[in-house]
Formats: sequence, C-alpha cells, structure tokens
Amino acid sequence: METAEPDDTTPGDSAAESIRGYITAMNDGIAARFDGLEAKVDEGFAAVNSRIDGLAAEVGGVKATTDALFDATADNTRKLRERD
Repeated sequence: METAEPDDTTPGDSAAESIRGYITAMNDGIAARFDGLEAKVDEGFAAVNSRIDGLAAEVGGVKATTDALFDATADNTRKLRERD
C-alpha cells in the first residue's frame, strides 16, 4: 500500500505558516522600535555630552578668570606691602 505524500496546502501547514508570518512580523516590529529607541538614546547622549563640553568650557573660563583675579590680588597685595 502506498502512503500519500502530504501536500503543502494542508490546514496544519497553512496555520503554521500563518503563525510564522505573524511572529516574523512582530519580531520585525520590535526590532524597528528598538532601533528607533536606540537612535533616541544616542541623540540624548550626544546632547548630554555636548552640554557637558559646554559646561566644561564655561568652568575653564571661570577658572581662568578666578586665577587671574587671585594673581592680580596677590600682585596688588605685594605692591601695597612694598609701599609700607
């Protein structure tokens, strides 16, 4: 007796293929959302790094100004002591 070869259109194959397609579509959607979130996180880090660089430049300027003021104060104090 011959056994019949299953054809590709049996209901089980169709349901399995449908489930595979659904899972693939969900995975693709999740991957796309993850990529979008990753891009936003990267943008956020870039903005924070830019702000940190700006603050570092401001702090550097404040330090330079403070150093100049201390030097001028020390110089003026020395000049006043020399007068006495």
